[in-house]
Amino acid sequence: MDRGRRKIIKRCRPSPGLVAVWFKTVINPILENLEIELRFLHQRNWTWRYNAERLEFIRPVSTYVDPYNHPNMDQFVVVQPKIESAMKEHDDEVKSLAKDCSIFQKALEDSNELRETFLSQNVVAVLRDETFGALPKEHRVRLVAQYVVNSTETLPEHYSPSEFWKVCGNLFFRLREQPHFKPCWERTRHSGEKAGRATEGLMTMLKDVRLRFSFRYKVPPAPPRMGESEGGIAAY
Repeated sequence: MDRGRRKIIKRCRPSPGLVAVWFKTVINPILENLEIELRFLHQRNWTWRYNAERLEFIRPVSTYVDPYNHPNMDQFVVVQPKIESAMKEHDDEVKSLAKDCSIFQKALEDSNELRETFLSQNVVAVLRDETFGALPKEHRVRLVAQYVVNSTETLPEHYSPSEFWKVCGNLFFRLREQPHFKPCWERTRHSGEKAGRATEGLMTMLKDVRLRFSFRYKVPPAPPRMGESEGGIAAY
């Protein structure tokens, strides 16, 4: 940390109004999204999307804050440098996870084993013309590879491949244990576990700061909803 930032931190005495803004525009939105992120990580569903080549619901922290409020986030991390470091750690682990998902996806797509599984008797017996809806044929292998990468056990009933995947999903999951794919799967799983730990650590730090600031500056952690009485806040 440079000397200029040290001076800012030393002199900073946030007002209750400023703390309330940090809660509303920075801390709470990040925590809400990290909660979602963590649920997916615990399920080993990395929310990888082959067509976008990214993780859909596991993203860099800054994307959880409205761009208009990024100056508030920048201000907040100046006075909370440890949280800034935790955010960077989180983002680095997310980046590593996305990279490993991409490698695993490509390994599956390019393999004979995945195509041979598609042509196996058990799979052919279940496949129908409407199984993948309007998805082009060249994308069907890629979609199934995505399901394997994400450990997608079930699909919503309204998804065209839901019945197919209910019957055949385990046949494709077995590919993860084959020597050609096992290192990719284990590396991806390890990256997911590291991302989960980074997410949990960041959440703990944010909750601790929010609780501390809430009592120190007499600001509720969450603002009242529209129409709720604010009488209790004055006495908080």
